[in-house]
Amino acid sequence: MAAEPFYIRVPKVVGVKLVGKRSPWVSAKDIILEMLRHFTVKGGVTQAFEYGGPGVKSLTVPERATITNMEQNSEPRHLFSRAMRRTFTFLKPRKERRAGFRLTPDRDANYDEIWEIDLGKLEP
Repeated sequence: MAAEPFYIRVPKVVGVKLVGKRSPWVSAKDIILEMLRHFTVKGGVTQAFEYGGPGVKSLTVPERATITNMEQNSEPRHLFSRAMRRTFTFLKPRKERRAGFRLTPDRDANYDEIWEIDLGKLEP
C-alpha cells in the first residue's frame, strides 16, 4: 500500500423507506424480519442499507439497535440511519462525546434501489 493506489468496491446503496404507523405489538424485530425475508440472509453482501422515511421517527434508540444488530444476519457492507433528536437525547446523559455529531445523506443523494416497508401492514 505504500505509494500505490488502493481500490475498494463501492457497494450498492439501498434506501429503505419506512412509511405508515405500526400496529400494536409490531416491534423493530418485525421490521428487520421483513427486511431479511425480502433480501434473504445473504442478500446484503454487496449492499449498504440506509433507513429513512417518516416511520423512522417512531423508532426508539434501542429499537434502532435491534434493527442494526439483526441486520448483520444479511451480511451488509454498511448500515446507517439518520441520527435524530431522539438519538442525541439518548446519548447526552451518557456523556457521549460525539452526541452532537450529525450524519445525513446529501439532499440530492441517489440510491441504486429504494424499497418501501409499510409499517401498518406488518404483523407481529
